[in-house]
Amino acid sequence: MRFVSVPEPGVVELNYTWLPTWIGMNNALKEQIEKRLGPDFVGRALTEEVLDELHQRVVALLVEMHPGLPGLRDYLDGIKYITEQ
Repeated sequence: MRFVSVPEPGVVELNYTWLPTWIGMNNALKEQIEKRLGPDFVGRALTEEVLDELHQRVVALLVEMHPGLPGLRDYLDGIKYITEQ
């Protein structure tokens, strides 16, 4: 699982439903994430590698934005082990 999804070809959105509730329900925070990361990925092919990179950037950005939460990176990183059939 990633914190980004492709709902339709060429469109990437933050998969906020898999984020912790206190992050996923924070619309201002979601907009900040999209605003900061969006320009770096515009025009790039949405390969598995690019989506993995974007997921890792979301995790890194959330950790950067919340430095007072030790263990947050490990908590967020665990999502990669969830798979959908």
